[in-house]
Amino acid sequence: MATNSRWKDSEGKRQSKTQWHSVVVWSGRGPVKYAKLLKKGDRIYLEGELNYGSYERTVGGEMVKIPTTELFATNIERLTERSADESSEAA
Repeated sequence: MATNSRWKDSEGKRQSKTQWHSVVVWSGRGPVKYAKLLKKGDRIYLEGELNYGSYERTVGGEMVKIPTTELFATNIERLTERSADESSEAA
């Protein structure tokens, strides 16, 4: 999942930043259900719990601890309205 921020800096120039997030869906057929329901660019409402962790990786010959943040989703709702084509496919 990606979140986008847009703002004007102190000089009035438009700035933007995209951050990528890992979402984990554990409920039954959740991953299959959401893979069919969601499309790239959809706006979604997501509820869940943040889980912080880390893993180790070799960088430049030494082990480095890489922090991770995952969102364990309990509820995902699509906010983007369906197109006419999608509505006919769902029927």
